[in-house]
Amino acid sequence: MMTYTSKSATAELMRVSWRSVGSIITRVVSDAMAQSDPFKGLRRIGIDKISYRRGHKYLTVVVDHDSGRLSGRPVLTRRPSKRSSISWVRSVLP
Repeated sequence: MMTYTSKSATAELMRVSWRSVGSIITRVVSDAMAQSDPFKGLRRIGIDKISYRRGHKYLTVVVDHDSGRLSGRPVLTRRPSKRSSISWVRSVLP
């Protein structure tokens, strides 16, 4: 249902609070991500840091060059540094 409606509409239809809908979504997504390996089958990847909010925050993303899709979940960091990128890659790759 949440893929087609807003949190407010879902909360009203299911007769639960808006916060309950948010916690249910968080739990379902975390369970789904735990069951799948986003890096399975990757052969050629690209790692990039994208800044937003006038250069104060950065997202680290992994892109599959073969399919052009985003792999895994973007990670928020405060500063762009080579050291943080290397430690992030070591934490997500086997």
